[in-house]
Amino acid sequence: MLGGLEGAARAFALARIWLAGPRTVLAVCPTLPLAETLAKDLEFFLAGEGGGSGPVRLFPAYEVSPYQDLDPPPEVTARRMGVLWELLAEEQPLIVVTSAAAAAARLCPPEHLVDSSLQIAPGASLERGHLVDTLVRGGYTPVSLVEQVGDFALRGSVVDYFGPLLDEPVRVEFFGDEVASLRRFDPLDQRSQLALPETTLVPCHPVDLSPTSLKRGLGRLRRLAREEGLSTRKLSELSERLEQGTAFTGLENLLPLFFKRASDLFEFLPDDAWQVVVEPAEVEARLEAEEEQLEEAFKEAREEGSIVLAPPMLRRTPAQMAQRLAARTCFLFRALALGTDQPGQETAVQLAADTHPGLHQELSRGGEGSLIGSLLAWVDRRQDDGRSVALVCRSRTQVERLAELFAERQVEVQVINRATQTWRPQAPGAFYLMEGGLSAGFAPRDLPLVLLTEDEVFGAPRVVRQKAPPRLSEMLAALDDLEPGDLVVHLDHGVARYQGLSTVAVGPAESDFLLLTFAGDDKLYLPADRMALISKYRGPEETQPKLDRLGGKTWARAKSRAKKAVEAIAHDLVELYAARSVQKTKALKAPDSAFREFEAGFPWSETPDQARAIEDVIEDLASPRPMDRLICGDVGFGKTEVALRAAYLAAMQGKQVAFLVPTTVLAEQHYQTFVARLYDQPLEVESLSRFKTPAQQRRVLKGLKDGTVDVVVGTHRLLQKDVEFNDLGLLVVDEEQRFGVQAKERLKKLRRLVDVLTLTATPIP
Repeated sequence: MLGGLEGAARAFALARIWLAGPRTVLAVCPTLPLAETLAKDLEFFLAGEGGGSGPVRLFPAYEVSPYQDLDPPPEVTARRMGVLWELLAEEQPLIVVTSAAAAAARLCPPEHLVDSSLQIAPGASLERGHLVDTLVRGGYTPVSLVEQVGDFALRGSVVDYFGPLLDEPVRVEFFGDEVASLRRFDPLDQRSQLALPETTLVPCHPVDLSPTSLKRGLGRLRRLAREEGLSTRKLSELSERLEQGTAFTGLENLLPLFFKRASDLFEFLPDDAWQVVVEPAEVEARLEAEEEQLEEAFKEAREEGSIVLAPPMLRRTPAQMAQRLAARTCFLFRALALGTDQPGQETAVQLAADTHPGLHQELSRGGEGSLIGSLLAWVDRRQDDGRSVALVCRSRTQVERLAELFAERQVEVQVINRATQTWRPQAPGAFYLMEGGLSAGFAPRDLPLVLLTEDEVFGAPRVVRQKAPPRLSEMLAALDDLEPGDLVVHLDHGVARYQGLSTVAVGPAESDFLLLTFAGDDKLYLPADRMALISKYRGPEETQPKLDRLGGKTWARAKSRAKKAVEAIAHDLVELYAARSVQKTKALKAPDSAFREFEAGFPWSETPDQARAIEDVIEDLASPRPMDRLICGDVGFGKTEVALRAAYLAAMQGKQVAFLVPTTVLAEQHYQTFVARLYDQPLEVESLSRFKTPAQQRRVLKGLKDGTVDVVVGTHRLLQKDVEFNDLGLLVVDEEQRFGVQAKERLKKLRRLVDVLTLTATPIP
């Protein structure tokens, strides 16, 4: 039993134990969120160890009740199956982290995975029908396009499938009964990519869907219904579904019926595996609470006439779990300190680590003139005690930014790539910077080391915001407002009429096509994966365009006219920007260390596009030519921060900044954002809108005129004649297309004189 550690310090201790003698370890946590945090911390400490993706695997729990007519997300089921296969393969020692609920669940036996797996390699003898049968038996779902884990599709001699062991789906091409090629492909555009030397197909669903297994399950189900007096109507419905031989919603909740014996996670572990229980008392309490909840849900489901299995058939009982956990070498991690050996336990070991609660507030009040100065003073005190300090940042950009700031202050810092470098023998008093995801910092008392996270320093959670590209199915969903009979525009063929989706047999497989009709009753069947070529026709409602003819010249002439119109607009723009290019504005100085410190306080990690936009804007501001730049991005993706960086750079060099927005609500929101980000800067930030009283407006107008107001956020009120600026240097405009005609005309006059940054979530026509 190990006592006195919690949070990231617990993962640190477990990582050191594992590195001392790598072997498979099962770590059981009370809850799934705690398991996820432990897994992420372990990944940080063991990144690069064991090769490949590292040794840490999360075995997630199902977050839906077995007595609800719901299935867990297919990616969760597939992830569980992938972890089980890796445990059986024993290619490397793993640390499998899971929750009490997931560890107690009944699973398919190991032999099901072995019997249902298939090795595939180019040149191997393999019947296409055998591969399809294996996919169906493994719970894969036939679809027209493979997009997510558990899908498979047939197109002539090609079989696509997305299994649990790969990040991308696999395309198997046959020549007769031989595998001609094996490639990964991108599910977004369905294009083949790198060839694979071999791959292993494993089931994506834990229920065995072979005829023998289905027959066994159906017989047991009928016997259960007869013994328990269950609904014959629902039994008949369930029997019909089973006889179809494919997976359906709720099938996994009947898993024990399909095997001679059901298994559990412990049976997949090698004989020499160790077990770790995090907070054993909480794990026991969670198991007991879940047992009570399942019993209640089971009774309710039976009262409603549902055919469901009793909890002991689906979960290990708390007593059975205690036996399972005691069957192997087991480490018990407790946050509370342990004074002496506990009865029934071999050894009680006391560990300790100090954490850093309230560090951001402490540094903010440090009196060193800046947060960075206070941080370096804090680090100096730890180094004077002979400790090394490692500051963990979530992005490479933040590592490089802080390294530059520290270098400007003549602070020696080492940028490292692996966490294990921090606790192996190093020179005392070293200062490290590294990228990684660590939940919290700590200082182990048995090592001269202090770990910090940038969250603890800068006081805000940091995440990388990424927007996943749309799947083809999502693109189809985007056409929900497209009804048969609506006009569409095909990129290559012109205006057509959409007639709906059609399923067409192509060889032995069926695929979805969009049916388009053109002039002369010409028809075009457009494959669903090429639907990006069309868009809904949007034009004047009072006129209807003529349909184009496939292969005709009408559409080509229309595109030619549009091209000439675009060229004319481009010519006007060239003339406009040529006139602006001869104008001069005061070039701002390049960002200094104070600007870099301001950047470091940004409570998110910049997206690549956001970082590039910031660099481009700074480059524009450093030029003597007036800036007129448009920043377009979805709501919540950081346009305001781009404006904040520009505003800070201009205001700190004596230029006034005006942030113009179309509504009073937006004005108040942006004002609060600016105040929060600039609270510790020597800048005066004000707002001007109808929310302000006449007296408050007069005070702001006076401050703008005499230069005491550095940044103002306001509505079109900023464009009225009584607003005078002392030295306006930067105008930021948010969603210009939402302003009225008069406001736009006034804005044109103002924007000719200063640097302009326009923000919008949709491009301005």
